[in-house]
Amino acid sequence: MENNLRDKISMEGMAKEAGMSLRHFNSRFKSATGETVTKHLQLVRVDAAKVDLVNTNRPFEEISLNTGYENVSFFRRVFKKNTSLTPAEYRRRFCQF
Repeated sequence: MENNLRDKISMEGMAKEAGMSLRHFNSRFKSATGETVTKHLQLVRVDAAKVDLVNTNRPFEEISLNTGYENVSFFRRVFKKNTSLTPAEYRRRFCQF
């Protein structure tokens, strides 16, 4: 997941690559990580966005696209839900430059 954030990541494709049915893959993934595949992917993308926000001056719209979200406003909501901060607030609080 981490290496292919910009790509459309299909749970069916991951299950097929693991040689499992989608249902079995989802069950095993949640058992191993404590999260659903979708939630884990969201967290990975939010973490990647956090790194870009503090280490670059790229606009959030570009960061959103680079992390696999075409709908920037949806990703803003996902980001805020997972960090309790808007992307702008996060950048102001943790920016390195």
